[in-house]
Amino acid sequence: MTTDLFIRTYHADLPWLAWCLKSIHRHCTGFNQIVITIPKGQEHLLASWNLTQERVLPVSEIMSGYMAQQDTKLHADQYCLSDYICHVDSDCVFKTGTTPESFFRNSRPLMLMTPYS
Repeated sequence: MTTDLFIRTYHADLPWLAWCLKSIHRHCTGFNQIVITIPKGQEHLLASWNLTQERVLPVSEIMSGYMAQQDTKLHADQYCLSDYICHVDSDCVFKTGTTPESFFRNSRPLMLMTPYS
């Protein structure tokens, strides 16, 4: 069983992404790959970051703003190669050791739910 970390970002989130990636490198182990998607035309903004452990993929947008982000996330399976995908937003940071198993119980993915009531 393999799990990718998937991040959809854009130019305004890059300051947050820097902290997110630092926390991933410090606290996350056992993930297959870190996949970062960014709108086409913005990928040059990551060129100076010298990313070596991440796969940066420019994506075409048929919508804009929040809807474009959601569209990319819904198609994460087209960018990731693993059995499972862990979605991470640019403004998320990991504070403790995290592995793919952190999101599974008895070899099954956790489905967190809050009752509507």
